[in-house]
Amino acid sequence: QWGYKDATGKIVIPPKFRYAKPFSDGLAVVEEVLLAGYIDKTGKYAIKPCYPIGAGAFNQGTAYGTKCSKEYTEKPFTISRGCVGCSWSYRIGLIDHSGKFITQPKYEQFEPISEGRRAFRLDDKWGFMDSSGKVVIEPKYAAVQPFSEGLAAVTERKWGGGFSYSFPSSWGFVDKDGKLVIPHKYPSADSFHDGLALVSENYRNISGKPEGFIDKAGKLQISSDQYLSKGFE
Repeated sequence: QWGYKDATGKIVIPPKFRYAKPFSDGLAVVEEVLLAGYIDKTGKYAIKPCYPIGAGAFNQGTAYGTKCSKEYTEKPFTISRGCVGCSWSYRIGLIDHSGKFITQPKYEQFEPISEGRRAFRLDDKWGFMDSSGKVVIEPKYAAVQPFSEGLAAVTERKWGGGFSYSFPSSWGFVDKDGKLVIPHKYPSADSFHDGLALVSENYRNISGKPEGFIDKAGKLQISSDQYLSKGFE
């Protein structure tokens, strides 16, 4: 059973929960039996348990809640060898501090907000929404990375790194409105930091040696030979 202590080690919320997460935005996700809800720092429910397959921590005023439906499965839970598990045939939506869904619970995955944009997955494609849940970049990417310094790395096809794939990933960078700023041409790409992003252009290189660092115009500024010889990390 899970509970909470304060910084001195004093128990302030008795251990009575099947599962509990850290506090965020003043609330914490807890589970009793098979439903998740949110408590405040006194241990009182702010949102009563109502989410069947977990819930997410609040981030800048929103979190995600889960919902099962016959649209996804008639049997959200399964029993095997005496243990109860979930079928994973469910969807998630954004909720506010009252527990009300502010988006339709139709999404498959959310990522934390970064620079006012939250990545989401729908029908196995990734897009971005703003902090209110409004879709600003339609889901059409195989994979994305968080926004950093105004740009996000996105790819329309994703290479798993194995030898069975006949083509590599094609990462490029978009701005917050979804405009392609740097074309899709990199087998791998990291987020921008201090004006530079680490990318790779040679997917046939088994060692995975990156090409180097590009600027926001897509121009190579530091080659792999330069930063490896100088000990960059």
